Amino acid sequence: MRPMTFLICFLFILNTSTGQSVRDNFFFKFGAQGGYFIMPSYDRTPAQGGFAEQYVFSELDIVFAVRYNIKKINENQSIGLFLETSAGVFMGGGAISVSSPRRDESILTVNFPIGVSYNVGAGSTYTSGKPMGVSVKAGLDVNLLYPIRAKGNTFYDDFKKSYLLPFIGIDYLYLNKKEDYVYDVYLRYEFGFNKHTATVLPDTEIKTPRGIKVGIVIFLGY
Repeated sequence: MRPMTFLICFLFILNTSTGQSVRDNFFFKFGAQGGYFIMPSYDRTPAQGGFAEQYVFSELDIVFAVRYNIKKINENQSIGLFLETSAGVFMGGGAISVSSPRRDESILTVNFPIGVSYNVGAGSTYTSGKPMGVSVKAGLDVNLLYPIRAKGNTFYDDFKKSYLLPFIGIDYLYLNKKEDYVYDVYLRYEFGFNKHTATVLPDTEIKTPRGIKVGIVIFLGY
């Protein structure tokens, strides 16, 4: 069974079992986010035998997000599945180094965070009358990277072109009754949990990036 067919069947069964309209459980958001990521590098050669350099990147993205409430607990609480799509630019390079000069890079990044959220208050359901809300999230972020500009020895050749990063996050939501918008400001921490051998430098291990993301999005059609 194709994934899309499975999803449609799943939502149909969920809709009929809960008595809720599928449309009433979909939430759409649009906005922007920024991030700060660190990638330590370790040289395994006897001459170095330890920390080699640290790559530091800033990130700026456009974000579109979808959430589907799989469980409406009450008017002000829900559990949802969410998928975000964001595209932007990694800007930075080797910033702290004992073995090479700074290298500036610009890299296109496309992200697909997916996970589960527990939502309370504003934005949790369409019938919530609360002026504020909170959402707690956890999931995985699929990161795809493409080079745009490199100066000096290219850093892009040294690392993998995709990463799967677990994350946790918290959102603060505010209902602006005058404009009839729900604003969502969020903070997310993404974990670096393993190492890989660099493509160009076989004696160097580069750790999976870790960092934080901060963003603001607006609910569409709320």
